[in-house]
Amino acid sequence: MQSPGARPYLVMLGGALSFSAMGALVKAAPCDWRVVSFARAGLMLVFAAILALSVRVRLFPLRPAALWVRSVFGTASLFTSFYALTQLPLADATTLIYMTSVWVTILSWPLLGERPPLKVWIAVAAALGGVVLIAQPHFEGEPLAALSGAVSSIFTAIVMISLHRLGAVDPRTVIVHFSVFATAATLLLLVLTPPALESAARIDGRTALILLALGLVGTVGQFLMTRAFASGNPPRVALVGLTQLVFAAVIDRLAWDRRWNALTVAGMVLVAAPSGWLLLRQIARKAPAERALE
Repeated sequence: MQSPGARPYLVMLGGALSFSAMGALVKAAPCDWRVVSFARAGLMLVFAAILALSVRVRLFPLRPAALWVRSVFGTASLFTSFYALTQLPLADATTLIYMTSVWVTILSWPLLGERPPLKVWIAVAAALGGVVLIAQPHFEGEPLAALSGAVSSIFTAIVMISLHRLGAVDPRTVIVHFSVFATAATLLLLVLTPPALESAARIDGRTALILLALGLVGTVGQFLMTRAFASGNPPRVALVGLTQLVFAAVIDRLAWDRRWNALTVAGMVLVAAPSGWLLLRQIARKAPAERALE
């Protein structure tokens, strides 16, 4: 059942702000991205478990299957997005990560057998062209970073669909399930990569505080996003989530005195504009992702 009024969208606005703050802390943490990923997942598990136990909700149910879809693809999104955030400027990485609406539209074809019209494919092509323009200053230094951010948006699109299917499950249960899976996966990756272990061994007090803050705001963001998608119209919630692009750009400017060249700005517009248009198109008619959930 959908929540009345603007509440889910205000909740998502808070989630977007929380995730923007988390992204800034990811960049500020002077350690390997795998260490940051483990800290994010592990601290989220601690905070979410305490919250869940305080109200006595189920911690790790095996059903419904959508819980596993959310946890598996959410963990994949965590890996790819954190790698992109550590390698690219905050606004660039956030723009790539938020190509989600593009992939939700494309996924409607295999899920519903509904082929998107030509104008949708033009919007998708424009967004992908924007990815190339955003990535152009970084191809020489780190060719995988832009690809990682774009792939993260695919995983996030699947997470969004699964979250709406989990509307009847307590958000704290959803977050604990995800954080248990993500903590195990990030710990395994950390143990299997010696450079990451060496980075973990060099953590000092200041870095520990950054990681603690990162885990806290990330947990808040997860809780708010989970509640928003569970109770609100998914395309409208996702549209509000695009405000994270604005928050990221402001943080980039204030914290790192970031200045964009013309190609990067054009790329950000080419990604954000089609994403917003696709979401508005879904709002104007019955959204493909929403029909898939009926």
